[in-house]
Amino acid sequence: MSTGHASLRMAIDKWFDHTQPLRVRRIQVDSPNTGRCVRVEGIEAPAPVTIYFFEHEGGDWRVYPAIRRPTSMGAFTCSTERELQLSLS
Repeated sequence: MSTGHASLRMAIDKWFDHTQPLRVRRIQVDSPNTGRCVRVEGIEAPAPVTIYFFEHEGGDWRVYPAIRRPTSMGAFTCSTERELQLSLS
């Protein structure tokens, strides 16, 4: 579990050397249930490295996508509605 807020800068610093030049691009994600996505490339590494960062609820950035549940409406019966239905029948 996260013990604090992981900003995008903190997440990038965790995975890349802070002296390394980087290219950062925002990626359009087709799924409406996924938050923002950013692609970070280490452009002058001995072997080029690309990591995708995904925004989670609360503003945290992680290397795995967030699963956002779509808003939905559900029906339930309140006790007052049920009592009213019973008294009418």
